[in-house]
Amino acid sequence: MTIVSISRGSNSRGAEVAEKVAQLLGYRCLAREAMLEASGQYDIPEEELLRAIEQPPSILERTLDGKDRYLTTIRAALLKQFRNDNIVYHGFAGHYFVRDIKGALKVRILAELSDRVATVVKRNQLSEPEAERQLRKKDRARRRWGLYLYGVDPEDPSLYDIVLHVGKMGTDGAAEIICNLAQHDSFHTTEVSVAKLRDLSLAASMKAALLDMELDLDIVDITAANGEVWISFREPSFTRASPSSSFRERYLECLEQQVHERTHRIEGLKQITLKICTE
Repeated sequence: MTIVSISRGSNSRGAEVAEKVAQLLGYRCLAREAMLEASGQYDIPEEELLRAIEQPPSILERTLDGKDRYLTTIRAALLKQFRNDNIVYHGFAGHYFVRDIKGALKVRILAELSDRVATVVKRNQLSEPEAERQLRKKDRARRRWGLYLYGVDPEDPSLYDIVLHVGKMGTDGAAEIICNLAQHDSFHTTEVSVAKLRDLSLAASMKAALLDMELDLDIVDITAANGEVWISFREPSFTRASPSSSFRERYLECLEQQVHERTHRIEGLKQITLKICTE
């Protein structure tokens, strides 16, 4: 059992490879469904998420209230899906979120620019120069997104366990190689990796659920282990400055109540501990 995360450029046939891999392994194939999950659970319209991916980072700041909100939403949605294991995911930088998880196979699919251009020409009825211009523009945009959101270049081969070029081998050949690698012991999930992924997913879901707190919750860190969650936050300056200790206590009680109300239905959650950071 494993998670296969496939990264691909625009029109590089990566989606086709992913579908073939999922069929051969008997795994679920996941792409746009993750965005549907994100928009449905965290009240961010799917069309805004999809549009933001294809636009420069400045669009993100205007449509989704910034990078942190976007990353929080996507991370929670993807990790929740990855918890089910036996999944092939393609698109939207899944490999960034599982790079520390044993059992996650990270793949990069490449294709000749000429083949990609031919695909766009046929599909969109464009001239070859215009199709190439659009593809290069998308490639630059995705590279900027990788650097902006994650601080890494998505074209860096060190991010992946394997990089495959579909030019000569085709999608069938690429899928066969990925399937063989996915069944290697190095990429089988273990109890430790399952537990780690479950903890990461729980912490991510907690953070996403607390995005729009009515009361000020300046989160420093959220960690999870075996269903227990620890939320470290900075106490608001106005409660620290208040001469009334009862006001401070009431405010913190309200804060804790809101946290519980927003998160008590999250799968796997057993206990929450709030910790005030003094620095």
